Amino acid sequence: MTQLRVLGDVELHVGGREVELGHARQRAVLAVLAVEAGRPVPVAALVSRLWAEQPPVRAEGALYNYLSRLRRAVAGCDDLRIVRRAGGYQLSIEPSLVDIFRFRQLVDEARNAGTAPVALLDEALALWRGRPFGELDTPWFDQVREQWEAERRAAGLDRADALLSLGRAGETLAFLRAAAATEPLDERVAEQYLLALYRCGRQADALVHYETLRRLLADELGAGPGPALQRLHQRILTADPGLDMPRRTAPVPRQLPAPRPFSGRAAELAALDALVELDGDRQATVVISALSGTAGVGKTSLAVFWARQVADDYPDGQLYLNLRGFDPGGAALSSSEALHHLLDGLGVPAPRIPRTPEAQQALYRSLTTGRRMLVMLDNARDADQVRPLLPGTAYAVVLITSRNELTGLVVADGAQPLVIGLMSRADSYHLIVDRIGPQRAAADPGATDDLIRYCAGLPLALAVVAARAATNPRLSTADLASELSDSRQRLDALATDDPSTDVRAVLSWSYRALTPGAARLFRLFGMHPGPEMSVAAAASLAGLPMAEVRRLLTELTRNNMIDGSRVPGRYALHDLLRAYAEQQAADDEDARRRMFDHYLHTAYAAARMLSPHRAAIALDPTADGVLVESFAARDEALAWFRRERAVLTEVIAAAAAASADRHAWQIAWCPVEYFDRQGHWQDWEDTQRIALASARRLGDPEAEAVCCRLLGYACARSGRPDEARAYLGEGLRFGEQSGDLVGQARAHSYLGVLNEREHRYNLAIEDADRALALYEAAGYRVGVAFAYNTLGWYRALDGRPDLGHCRRALELHRALGNRAGEAATWDSLGYLEHHRGDHERAEESYARALVVYRELGDRPGEAGTLTRLGELRIDAGRPEPARTAWSAAVAILDEIDDPAAEQLRARLRELG
Repeated sequence: MTQLRVLGDVELHVGGREVELGHARQRAVLAVLAVEAGRPVPVAALVSRLWAEQPPVRAEGALYNYLSRLRRAVAGCDDLRIVRRAGGYQLSIEPSLVDIFRFRQLVDEARNAGTAPVALLDEALALWRGRPFGELDTPWFDQVREQWEAERRAAGLDRADALLSLGRAGETLAFLRAAAATEPLDERVAEQYLLALYRCGRQADALVHYETLRRLLADELGAGPGPALQRLHQRILTADPGLDMPRRTAPVPRQLPAPRPFSGRAAELAALDALVELDGDRQATVVISALSGTAGVGKTSLAVFWARQVADDYPDGQLYLNLRGFDPGGAALSSSEALHHLLDGLGVPAPRIPRTPEAQQALYRSLTTGRRMLVMLDNARDADQVRPLLPGTAYAVVLITSRNELTGLVVADGAQPLVIGLMSRADSYHLIVDRIGPQRAAADPGATDDLIRYCAGLPLALAVVAARAATNPRLSTADLASELSDSRQRLDALATDDPSTDVRAVLSWSYRALTPGAARLFRLFGMHPGPEMSVAAAASLAGLPMAEVRRLLTELTRNNMIDGSRVPGRYALHDLLRAYAEQQAADDEDARRRMFDHYLHTAYAAARMLSPHRAAIALDPTADGVLVESFAARDEALAWFRRERAVLTEVIAAAAAASADRHAWQIAWCPVEYFDRQGHWQDWEDTQRIALASARRLGDPEAEAVCCRLLGYACARSGRPDEARAYLGEGLRFGEQSGDLVGQARAHSYLGVLNEREHRYNLAIEDADRALALYEAAGYRVGVAFAYNTLGWYRALDGRPDLGHCRRALELHRALGNRAGEAATWDSLGYLEHHRGDHERAEESYARALVVYRELGDRPGEAGTLTRLGELRIDAGRPEPARTAWSAAVAILDEIDDPAAEQLRARLRELG
């Protein structure tokens, strides 16, 4: 990747290595061109900016020597060229590759983000490495430097505003202190600093600073503070509650995709404006459909552009969901899956999302009732897929894009249709001009007209043509038009009923223009089943090093063959591009094996990091070329599962479909701990059903037993005890037939959990006794330790507390170094001692559990122990210490979005 840096010393990096640019004056030439990237700089201006009013006698000759040396230095860089233009020179480079332009882009995105944009501003400010242009000094450089420093300072103040709005005043206090010292008369800085001091509990310091500023303004300017600053001072003086730290609440959803290049469509935009001016008493449902179902006509681009224009009119949030209705792989989202995503966007924690579609729909409509929201449902299959997703409010606008006209929704639900046709010649011309520039488009008007005619006004085709032109400056529009005219299928495919052929001609020549490596990677994308792919997965699929794959992904992205814009480091295919990739892909069994190996071994590594004492399964070695990701901490493993959750479910199904049954059941084994902790019971159940079918096809009794146990446990957690007992019973029988003592013990352990949930503690104790005996017979000490603790816990719940079991568990966990087991056992001991009346020992045991939970970063475990600690203190007649414990527990439960927070908060209120 190319990076031209001017926010510090002038540097050029290509592929991670710094390019030698020569002495200071030569680097100054590149810096001047970088500031004007994409625009020609006259020779006279270059001379003036380099030497000011004292150029050498042969200044132009020296300048030409510098330019010649710079051209040689950057000769190997495909992304950067110094070109001669009439009267001057121009740096040809994508602006985002120059740090100052990237800085401005990030700041603009932050200012339009809608929510506190701290991350974007942090990324922008991190681009500053020091004094712009380093040691380069001329009046022109000083002037530009001063302007940029002002931009940097404004971005820093924007960041301070964002942090203050998030209730994170402490994080910006040092910055504001320095800013107030540097610009003591700047009242915006003064307001921010006073507010930050106040919110950090330093009311007196805030008042002192105001008085200092007031005197300074009087001495320097003969004036007092402005009205806004005076009002803030008065509010601080009176400790106005409105100045208190904002409460951290669930963020308002702002899910609209990032802005896309967009041109024309004035009539369609006006029609959308008119549609939302309907009678405010009823819901406005806007259906956007393509003429005759044509794909690539720009439905999504139009909807996103318009939605972002009106987003501020919908202060309660904007939801976005790709329904994948015409996904080439046929993986359209079900209504239940779609509602799950929408509820997640509304901040509903996974455990709170109902299981049935009817209950999900009722909750969704309840949450949206009375809210002024914009909902964009992209790529809908039909009216039945969309209808359950209509919000329960008269104030929402729903944008629906589909290749169908969704007549049923229009007839039955009052939706307003808006058919999107092909672009007019004028709009098509503007799109081309916006992408390749007016000079290039006007250089050969006939060829430009041919391009527009061959693309037939289809925005996707026009965009691909323009991207090819922009990334290949040596190609003329005549060359591009000739290539289109020679295509056998050209645009006649646009008139067919098969969406996969709509832009085949454009995709074919764009595909042929790729380097062999990028073309191969594009073909391999067609084999990947998930909605998106990471760099590591792509490297494994291709059997190539990461650095090489990154280069190929960059090439594919720049040629609009894949989309890498939505989530950094992850890549997806538009549905037409996916269909085309699938048609080009050969049946590469080696690549498929590498892909499955990557997900299996990486998911296994993540699973072991989340639960290191979980019994291992035996994996086959990876094929050559597989990249297995590693994890240094639990949080990294958890983040990986979150990113790959949707991909893993698709990969498991794909492995089963490809008869890779060993991969299918073993990949499904890996995320169960993650599913358990996050409440994704449906994913657990669905993947284990596939896993069990694969295990049965393998005829592997051990795998069948594992899958039966895990599926039975998932059914137990999902509230289906009969089905759970059936699968757990089958898993138990497999273990008995094979003599697998540990497998039998696990089955009894899961049956014990099922019985505990049904409050049949005597049966749970029997299962725990059996599990303990089996673990001991097998010599499986980890299981023995957990079984002892479980047995002690069940006996306590049954009113028969026995400290001996938990103490034995503690000894074993300590010997094994199982800190998680230690924490759980200390918690059990605290509960037992509490209910035996030994409050002092119970307090000590809970304290020990808390130490370990905090060491491990186990927030749910810490919250549970704090809750029981509060109950202990209530029984001991110590309500204030109980309040302290429960308040700490509530804070953690709020942090992890656990619904138990409300129940505990109610108990706090009862304390008075």
